[in-house]
Amino acid sequence: MFNPEQSIAEWRRQMLAAGIKSPVPLEELESHLREEFDRLTKSGLAAPDAFEAAVQQIGNAVLLKKEFKKANAISTWLERLMIGISLVFFALIVFLCGATVMMCFTSMVDRVVAVTSMICTVAVAYGWAYAVPFLPVFSSGFKRLAIGLGCLAGGFIASALYCDVILPRFADTQNGHPPASVFWAAFIIAVFSCAGIGLCLSEKDRQAMGMRNRKIKSHV
Repeated sequence: MFNPEQSIAEWRRQMLAAGIKSPVPLEELESHLREEFDRLTKSGLAAPDAFEAAVQQIGNAVLLKKEFKKANAISTWLERLMIGISLVFFALIVFLCGATVMMCFTSMVDRVVAVTSMICTVAVAYGWAYAVPFLPVFSSGFKRLAIGLGCLAGGFIASALYCDVILPRFADTQNGHPPASVFWAAFIIAVFSCAGIGLCLSEKDRQAMGMRNRKIKSHV
């Protein structure tokens, strides 16, 4: 007797043997296979014939492997280009920030405060992907966008309040230079911005980017 689950398991083994090992593409292919199989069986086709037709519709393992290789090659090239551009901008930012600290501040305490804030900001920007899986996932695309944009806006508002309301009460600006603690405004923006971007991502987006969900329930 034909067993669909056993046939799908065998199909998965064939895909893995052909070199399609990435979990996201394989899960998507299996989902399409199941949908096509269900559609064909509901149309009156016998289950074994429906499964064979669904497999042919999806494509054989060899052709799929070639297509994935092409897609991965393009993705790898774009990823390397973006990494190179990011490194150039990062080096430029580090140079400009370092020059600003050295020219604007003569006190070692001020320099330490400024450099510490920069390091924390870079750490947030670099490690945000590791924190995103701990954020809640909202099933509604509109709600994700609204909350994410609200979080981004909140970062700039909180940074402005810090600079205009809180900082002047504790900082001495009589020397004409901004206080070293002003650099923490960038840290505030970085935290809110990274959280906002993470909240805009759906569960599928996180999986595609390699951000595993930490078993946090989805919110409607």
